[in-house]
Amino acid sequence: MRFLVAALIVLGLAFPATGAARVASKSWATGKITRVSSATIAVRGTVSVSLRTETGSTSKSTLDGTRLLTCDVGSASIVRGYHVRNNVSIVCNGGVLSHIARSG
Repeated sequence: MRFLVAALIVLGLAFPATGAARVASKSWATGKITRVSSATIAVRGTVSVSLRTETGSTSKSTLDGTRLLTCDVGSASIVRGYHVRNNVSIVCNGGVLSHIARSG
């Protein structure tokens, strides 16, 4: 467990949330859209990442503070109707947007 905590601290310091999301198998964000296009989406808010531990298991951790998560968009239709400043929850798998929903 100490190794995982240390790894997450290093990820948080060495990489912005975007960098952590790229090395994470899955990442989540809830907040406001800051950028959206047919190629990428960026959400500023609470960000969580799922990382593999040294034992091969997966651990989910929420990063501290307000972070920016940027994900590639595989299909432009998934972000159609979403605009900058919309409150959303997103899920990215391997850095690619897999789910988006409006949040309150």
